[in-house]
Parts: sequence; structure tokens; C-alpha cells
Amino acid sequence: MSLNSGLSQQEAEWCASQVLKEAELTALPVLPIHIAEQKHILVHPFSSPKAGMLGCLIKNGEEFAIGYANHLDNTGFVHFTVGHELGHFHLPGHVDYLFLHGETVHYSQSGFVSQQPHEQQADWFSAALLMPETLFVPAMRKVGPGLAGVKALSEICKTSLTATAIRYGKLGEDPVVVIVSSDQKIEYAFICATLKQIPGVTFLRNGDPLPDGSATARFNRDRKKVERAAEIQSSISLTEWFPDPDAPAHEMNEDVIGLGKYGKTLTILFTQDEIEVEDEDDEPGVDQHWNRRR
Repeated sequence: MSLNSGLSQQEAEWCASQVLKEAELTALPVLPIHIAEQKHILVHPFSSPKAGMLGCLIKNGEEFAIGYANHLDNTGFVHFTVGHELGHFHLPGHVDYLFLHGETVHYSQSGFVSQQPHEQQADWFSAALLMPETLFVPAMRKVGPGLAGVKALSEICKTSLTATAIRYGKLGEDPVVVIVSSDQKIEYAFICATLKQIPGVTFLRNGDPLPDGSATARFNRDRKKVERAAEIQSSISLTEWFPDPDAPAHEMNEDVIGLGKYGKTLTILFTQDEIEVEDEDDEPGVDQHWNRRR
């Protein structure tokens, strides 16, 4: 699955920055429930009518409320869900679209799993609200790379590991791929801009099989490791994940962690080294360096 939305990510980022500015929030963590309270929006848990529907935006005349599923036992998931609903409230056109036919409740599928453009844009808004670039990047530079860095950022931002990893992938200065999988299949993946420029690095799509030689594939064969949130560190050639003949055989770190009862696994592929690829415009044997964006 591609995490690109038909509605602008840039618009979501800008809108989130304006909400933060209005709320005069200049430090991490950003607590979305406090923002909702400033807007006189009631936030409360509710019983989700369907699996995967983690939040809802309620409209009663000109008044609004936000609900989050009462089975969520992770503060990061609650924050992201509330941030997502704030996205629907603030993003241009969302309220008109979601309540077009006089509905009073809109249930959301948040967490970068929906392919519906309004849901995707609300996810990007939530990520930018909870992890604003101006605050996230300085924190990221202090904590270091890979899963250890993502875990530290998750604690600082009070966000889930998955949402934090995706933000790390978007704003990071080193080549990184973030993958969420279950069993032996990819559910979705995010490839950073630096790696997208490299020949042979193509999309990883929903349903694509995990590489047999990957630590992730081995890890997912043991369901108990996933459920107890075990983690491993390994290394693998970039060509194992991207077998295109143009992809460089660069060694990547492969950090893997189980996501507990959700039955999914988070994988972070990263390197702090320059990736060398052959430049077709140069003489044979001459390599081009793809530098980190420092």
C-alpha cells in the first residue's frame, strides 16, 4: 500500500502547524485532548461498532465531540486517534464531506491502514500535529537511528511505535524503510525520499511476501515473539527486499519488533552509510554516492 494520499499531505502539515500555533504549543509532547478542550470539543471513550473503527467525530448542530475506542489500552493509539478526528474537524472540506447527507457520526479507520483519501489526510494531520517537524527533527538528531531511536521518540512524543516510525521515515536524514507486516505478508510500507531516488528501489505493496532471507520473515514464524513484543536486530542486503537488478547490494540494518496482541510486526531498515550505485552516465566501474541529507 502506498501512503500517498489523493488529498495533499502538505495541506495536512500546514493545517496542523496552524492549529499548534493557535494553541501556542512549542514543546513535546503535544496532547491532542487538550487541544480539543480548547475548541470546546468533548472527548470520551466509546464502544466501537466494528473492528478497526478506532475513533469517531460526532456532529450535533454546530457542536462537535470526539470518541476513541474504549479497548485502546495504548496512550499513543489514543493520542493518534484523537489527532485524526481533530484532522477531520480542521482540514478544509472534511466536515462538509463527512456529514454531507445529514449524518451525525463519522467512524474513522485511522493509523495509515485506510486507502480512503480523507482518512489518509487525517492520518497525516495527526502525525504532523503530534510530531511537528520543527520539534521532532531536533529530538530525532539526539536519540540516534533505528528502533532504539524510534522507541525513544515514541516516549518523548507519547505516540505509538508505528506512527513514530513512519514520521521518522518521512523526516529522517538517513535512508530508511518502515514496514508493517503480519504472518509472511507486508501490510504496508513507507520508503523515505532518499531511498526512492535510488534505482531499483520500488514500492512494497500490501500483500507482497516478506523476503525469505529476512529477519522479519524468520521473526514472524514465531507467533509468540510477535505477541510478547520481542525484538531483534540483524542486517540484510538491500537487494533482498528490493530484488530489482538495478538495486545496489548495500547492507542495511534490520530492526524488528512485535506489536503485541495486534499480531503485527514493525520493521525498520536503515543505514547511516552512503549508498553507492552505478551511474549509467559514467564510465563502467565508476560509482555514484547517495549522501545522507545533512
